[in-house]
Amino acid sequence: MLNAPFSSCLLAPKVLKGTLLLLVVCFSLVRFVNLNADFPTGITFSTTPYTDEGQYAASAIRHVLTGRWYLAGDVNTAVYAPVGQILHRISFALLGLSLSSARITVVVSFLLLIVMTALLIRRSFGDYAALLTALLLASNYLGFAYSRLATMDLVATSFVATGLYAAGGLTGKSGLPRLLVASLLIAVGMLTKLNAVLAVPLLAFLAWRSGSSLKERILFLTASGLATAIIYGGYRVVMSGLFPGEYASYNQATVGDSYPTFQDWGQHFLRLLLVRVGQLGDGFVGLTAFFTGLALVLSKRFRRDPLVHLLLGYVIVYIGILSLHVKGPSRYNLPLLVPFAGLCATACVALFDRLREMRRPALAIVPIVLVALVFLGEGRQVVAYLSRPSYSFYQMTRAVGKIIQEREGAVRGVLLFGDIASSVSLETGVSAVNTLPGTDIAGRLKDCHPGYMIVHVSDIVKIAASEGGEVVKRGAWDVFGNRYANGEQVRLYSVRWPGGD
Repeated sequence: MLNAPFSSCLLAPKVLKGTLLLLVVCFSLVRFVNLNADFPTGITFSTTPYTDEGQYAASAIRHVLTGRWYLAGDVNTAVYAPVGQILHRISFALLGLSLSSARITVVVSFLLLIVMTALLIRRSFGDYAALLTALLLASNYLGFAYSRLATMDLVATSFVATGLYAAGGLTGKSGLPRLLVASLLIAVGMLTKLNAVLAVPLLAFLAWRSGSSLKERILFLTASGLATAIIYGGYRVVMSGLFPGEYASYNQATVGDSYPTFQDWGQHFLRLLLVRVGQLGDGFVGLTAFFTGLALVLSKRFRRDPLVHLLLGYVIVYIGILSLHVKGPSRYNLPLLVPFAGLCATACVALFDRLREMRRPALAIVPIVLVALVFLGEGRQVVAYLSRPSYSFYQMTRAVGKIIQEREGAVRGVLLFGDIASSVSLETGVSAVNTLPGTDIAGRLKDCHPGYMIVHVSDIVKIAASEGGEVVKRGAWDVFGNRYANGEQVRLYSVRWPGGD
């Protein structure tokens, strides 16, 4: 273990470990502070903060309000990604329907991610590497921001980290039961978000290492692979047969967002690699790359450790997956936090120990100082964000709910139509129907005749008027400083349809 020489020259190791643990706990728990605050501007320039929280929770919201998971022609996330909806539904049952209840699902998942990643690192590199890994994860600004937004990237990654920890096979032989549990967790992760598929080749690596003979290795590899395929593939085969329309849209959004030719992919790969990975934090990514390269050269122990091979494989596999997507919102990069934090921490410990062995005690402190500087830089951004919270999105949803309540006498049962309808429904409890790309909006308006429309970037007001609706503006709000989607305000309209009261 690298832990012994690392701790032998540190003053009061219990105090140091306690301090590191306290910092991890503090930066983990501050995620619950100002939980309804706006998502930080500048991290993404897509409409994700407006739309995705509602769409990722749409089925669970619908079940709370109507008792149904499915609504034909609308967002039906539960069809192809049911796990997140189930987790949200549990949260809503315990805490009530609200924006904060949806976000708590992700906060808790990220806390689990920190713990499981740290435990995975600890098995091979000891307490200090585990604590440094946890600290880098807990303080990372991108991870902090997205751990308070109700999307599924980090939830799926928490299943990946838990699955890799459950599999074992890094510091000794594992067994078939553990590998099957890991297969189940990874399949569940894929049913949360498909990017968890990155863990399949990593599990294959662990399965192969776990066998004590060629026959056992083949058995472990085959059994774990089949278990994952049966759980995920079986669900997908059944559900795609029952809901072909939802899977056609889902396939277009995933497989359809890829480069048409190998040449196109090659031309953009380097730019995508540098830009997208760099979004994790320039200092964090640069230091991890530098430490890892240096540790591979200087430390035989680091070079030969199976955990290092696993983490490097994780990076290679996921960057390969990431490079296939033409679009690259910053949340797609979140699964890379796990291997980058692990490599940075383990390389730091390995370099410290190796430089001590080389009788370079002054240089041995440098890796620790550099990690501390990265932590301070990322942590400063977290503290700065929390010290200046803005609630423009939350306040808009509350204002919409108040207007509807005053006009209708109730919010439940009132139908809200629009491009961010489900996101507003999270806090207000109105029934939501979402505008979706490629759908017949005029036909959907005819079918449902909503009493209200929430508009951000769509042209549904014109469409509703052309269909005979009497549209009246009831409010407008500046949300997120109107920095997204052409500076549009969020507007609320009431609609009176021909033949209505």
